[in-house]
Formats: sequence, C-alpha cells, structure tokens
Amino acid sequence: MLMLFAQDVFNGGLAGWSSFGIAGLVLGWLLLKHLPDKDRQIRELIDLHLKTEIDQRNMHASLEREQRADFRVTLEGVMIHWNKQIDGITSALRTDLLAIQKAVEAVGKSMGPRP
Repeated sequence: MLMLFAQDVFNGGLAGWSSFGIAGLVLGWLLLKHLPDKDRQIRELIDLHLKTEIDQRNMHASLEREQRADFRVTLEGVMIHWNKQIDGITSALRTDLLAIQKAVEAVGKSMGPRP
C-alpha cells in the first residue's frame, strides 16, 4: 500500500487532490469572504442610491415651493397691471360713448323736430 501511495505521488496521482484543495480554498474564500463583502457593497450602493433619491425629491419639492411663490408674486403683478389697463380702457370707452351720445343729441337738436 505504501508502495502504491509513493507511486501515485511520483506519477502525479495526487495532482487531482491538490487541485481540489486549491479549488476548495477558492470556493471557501468566495463563500466566506468575497460574496458577503459583495453583498455588503451592493447593500451600501442601494442605500446610497435611495438616500440620494430622497434628497433629490426633497430638494425638488423645496424648489417647486419657491417657484410657486415667485409665480404667485409675478401673477399678482400681472393682474394688477391688466386691471389698470382694463380700467383705463373702460374709462376711455365711457368718455367716448358720452361724447358720441352728446354729438347725436346735438345733431338731433340742430335738425329740429321731426314731422
């Protein structure tokens, strides 16, 4: 038996066993070290992504509130301007209408009574 063992060692018969030992070490390293570290890294990336997304949504919401406030101020300014324009046009039309009404009455008086 010892002779067979010695023969196998010299003939490379244990090469399969030694390669299995290296493969076992690599598989053990993968299972015990690399994959858990990779899982932790993926978890950290997902957490970072979620935190970044939440921060971006909060920043977007605050910017939207600021824009709405600015828009409200601008809209109020536009409304004040157009109300002044409408009041000016209304008074001009009223003045022109009264002038036309007086002109029609003057023409009517100058023509005299109708038969």
